Amino acid sequence: MRQAGTIADQTQAFRLADYLFTKGIITKVEPEGDRFAVWIRDEEHVDEAKAELTKFLADPDNPVYRSATTTAREKRQVLEKQQQRASRNVIDMRQRWRPVALRMAPVTIALLAISVLVALATRFGDARSPDDGRSYTIQSNLYFNNHEPVVKFGQPVDTDWMNCASIRQGEWWRVITPIFLHFGIFHLAFNMFMLRDFGALVETRIGSWKYVVLVLVLAVISNCGQAMWNDYEVILGRFGGMSGVLYGLFGFAWMKSRFDPAAGIMIPQNLVVLLMIWFFLCLFGIISNVANAAHAAGLIAGVVIGYFPVLLRKVLP
Repeated sequence: MRQAGTIADQTQAFRLADYLFTKGIITKVEPEGDRFAVWIRDEEHVDEAKAELTKFLADPDNPVYRSATTTAREKRQVLEKQQQRASRNVIDMRQRWRPVALRMAPVTIALLAISVLVALATRFGDARSPDDGRSYTIQSNLYFNNHEPVVKFGQPVDTDWMNCASIRQGEWWRVITPIFLHFGIFHLAFNMFMLRDFGALVETRIGSWKYVVLVLVLAVISNCGQAMWNDYEVILGRFGGMSGVLYGLFGFAWMKSRFDPAAGIMIPQNLVVLLMIWFFLCLFGIISNVANAAHAAGLIAGVVIGYFPVLLRKVLP
């Protein structure tokens, strides 16, 4: 930025700046002692601006200069609107995985609160018998299934029925409520940490109502997937955890990040790799006592939901 010259009168300095702006010369007016300096942003316009300054000082009240103020104002308004439209299409990748203020994600706050309250009420999933009183009652009412299996010769009878017997008897809330059960403080802490990041990110990008629907769909799919995979050895229908939903949110965010960046959701590649390594460590039994079917069902559902709009745009004209 170089100075074209100075003008004694402030009004005249800004009048010249407006006139130069109409000619495509960007300026900046600053006080300099008892005068006002006119600075030129682009080097290639300095000589032209100095020539215009000489002409201006010879006749500063010329109608050409006076009318330039209105023209410059209109031009600035047009440019401002263009910049606003352009900014909506600019994707700043540096902002995508910065922590989102939790206060902007009320549904995620509610999911966190319910999960913590349920964990405390069920003694972190340790209420295993009716002797535990209210804790056992709360826990048993949140399981996918609480139907006691009929056992003959040490084996359950009709396991397909028993996996969802309670639901078939009208207790439909059970397709969702297992996501609030957690077994141990570390199970709860890990899931809540991931929910805080993935949940808040997705909710603030797609809106709370869409997020509610997404979480419910992922809960139903991941819980049903785990129930179909369950067997008698892991207690029919008695599982819990938010991880199926979390893998669904991860799959959704992954697809948006990769194929639909305009959605404003981005996750770093190293986090994708980390979560997939964790997924396969659990799947192959290196990390035990994990609802692998819920992880897989949630992940697949999230990937499909996240990529489906992109697929529609490719197929439909």
